[in-house]
Amino acid sequence: MENFNKNEIIDLKKEDKKLPDITNLSWPEIDKLLESGKLEFDYVDILNQIRSFKGEGLDENSKKEFIGGILEKMLVKSQKIDEGKEAVILEYIKKGKGLARVLKIFNSVDFFKEAELHEKAYQVVEEAIKENKDKKFARIPEIYLKKSLKINDDEVKNKLLKMGVKLSQDDKINLMVMDFIKGRDLFSYMLTELLEHYNISKDSAGKETKDIEQDDPQYHFKASRLIGVLSHFMSIKKDHPLADNNSKIATDIENRNEITRKLKEINFTIDKEIIDKLRNTINLLNENNIYHNDLHEVNIMFEMCDKSECEESEIPKVKEVYIIDFGRAQQVPDSNAFMDDISIINNLEEKFVKKDNEVDK
Repeated sequence: MENFNKNEIIDLKKEDKKLPDITNLSWPEIDKLLESGKLEFDYVDILNQIRSFKGEGLDENSKKEFIGGILEKMLVKSQKIDEGKEAVILEYIKKGKGLARVLKIFNSVDFFKEAELHEKAYQVVEEAIKENKDKKFARIPEIYLKKSLKINDDEVKNKLLKMGVKLSQDDKINLMVMDFIKGRDLFSYMLTELLEHYNISKDSAGKETKDIEQDDPQYHFKASRLIGVLSHFMSIKKDHPLADNNSKIATDIENRNEITRKLKEINFTIDKEIIDKLRNTINLLNENNIYHNDLHEVNIMFEMCDKSECEESEIPKVKEVYIIDFGRAQQVPDSNAFMDDISIINNLEEKFVKKDNEVDK
């Protein structure tokens, strides 16, 4: 990967296709062709091509114009799927193949530290996977791009402002583009198991259940809506509008305890191999002075195998396990954390991994 401070494009995975020669075309000309639908290519493909030049074929001004223009187009064509105090999350669907990218827009300059530790974590884990054939790891999503981007297009500015994105005084945003993990976070996975056990259908639970389809590309950002559905069938409490932070934490703990109790009632389990992958990865990162410091069920992602990979079973299987969101990562453990990352993994194992001497009820 290129040096972080160069503000250059990070390689987006190349596709095996012949792309138009953009060295003799301006950005407006390429943009017009892409918008017309006359090309089978996507903005991501053009970014791939720019990267493949390795500094040749386009002068620096043209390169910056292409990169800035393409990113603005991706922003305008993306949809908001989540937000937090520090960032707004968008999803961009690549034309034709349905492949997605996550665009994470930060409200502060702290994204430099997050991106640096995220990239280091990705590299450490990928190297370990190559070197250790007998040891399995949870993976880290790859960052393809990291950039402080000046927004020139008024349409993009207005859309970002409506989504709650804070632009700097000189109209810049801090942006990362990374892998989109199509699947479910562990918390949504748990909630969906409860929905299926209680046979909650669209007819019985109302229109909110339209959000629980597994092939919905936004699936793993909808735990709050799943809880909304379950609240009709379980003792789920809602925060008072004026509740302080301590009250909200207490309500959250109470709700999670209720969900855990219900999951145990239906004999919900997590495969021991999943726990081992998480533990191996967290131990590996800690050995390399990377501490996630925010490992919980929403930050553990399951990429589910597709139908062709699950032919022998009607039950969806976990293809890969991912650890996401390095927003609180540091080079030291968080001394203020309620539980460290390994303790959280141990807690999941204690609650949901079936012991060898246990039998199904």
